[in-house]
Amino acid sequence: MSTQPIVEAIAGVIMVAGSFFAFVGSLGLLRLPDLYTRLHAGSKAVTLGVGGMAIGSILVAPSLAEGAKILLAVVFLFFTAPIASHAIGKAGYYSGVMMSPDTVKDEYETYAIIDRRDKLLKARVRGRAWLGERRQREVFELASQHVRQTVDAVRVMHEAVQDFLKGDLSTMEEEASRSISLENEADALAIQALEVISKSRLSPEDRGDLLNLVYRVRNVGTAAKALAYRLELAEEYHFPSKIVPGLEELAQNVMETVETLVTAVTQLNQDLVVAEELSDLVSELEDLVDRQRRELIKLLLKESRLLDAASFFVVNEVIMRLEDLADACEETADHVRIISVKYLRLV
Repeated sequence: MSTQPIVEAIAGVIMVAGSFFAFVGSLGLLRLPDLYTRLHAGSKAVTLGVGGMAIGSILVAPSLAEGAKILLAVVFLFFTAPIASHAIGKAGYYSGVMMSPDTVKDEYETYAIIDRRDKLLKARVRGRAWLGERRQREVFELASQHVRQTVDAVRVMHEAVQDFLKGDLSTMEEEASRSISLENEADALAIQALEVISKSRLSPEDRGDLLNLVYRVRNVGTAAKALAYRLELAEEYHFPSKIVPGLEELAQNVMETVETLVTAVTQLNQDLVVAEELSDLVSELEDLVDRQRRELIKLLLKESRLLDAASFFVVNEVIMRLEDLADACEETADHVRIISVKYLRLV
């Protein structure tokens, strides 16, 4: 008695079962609520669905060679589909793709925290190699000196703004002049740093990153100097009592933005993970400054009937110059973030 009909019947049953799993897996891709459950359904559609149909095909293959080819394809599917699904799921988890609200327990959470901590530790090791050998990192010290000199100028400018709002014009003029002097010294350091960096033995990419960093920090100093020049020309002006507290808070937040940026730049040659986190904080502070600036402009317009044209112009000028300083900080922080992410290579 021929066994061919029995073999064909068994093959048909296996292929129908495979088709069923493929159908159910495809339905799961459409109906299940999140990435992770859909990946589960998709992998089952490939392994049990396509794999079942392929196994059924082996039983009715016309030759041994054809059956061997199909078997190799099945083995390939069973090895690659689960691994691919796991990789996609892990990438989604680390990228912040949310689970379904109906999820009862996240069993991967503890492992993910440990895994990310290990990645950060390895990233810090890579990050410390940003400027190559130790003797090459000395080049960064010039850039650091420039940053410190710039922030000193901004601090004095901030004191000048505070005295300006208090009406102490004589002290304010001295502080504005001192701020400009400090910033001129910072410019001289920047020129020296640019010359040394351009002739250094750093790689072209590192050299370009460091040169851009110095240029962007100079923009921060230039914005501070522009405000100091404006304050240096100040006279007796009338400030509405309602707007002074807002201006003081704006100036304080701008100063905090500058201080945070300086710390971020310093961390570039110590811990790129911290540098990236601080650059994000600078962007958040700049957003806060921008919101405060809009509110102050609205308030200034409401109080404009109580101000002469000169006072209105001066108040508006101080607000906008402070905003320019915060914007320059954010642009520098963006460059710090680019350096950090590039050398950390975090996904």
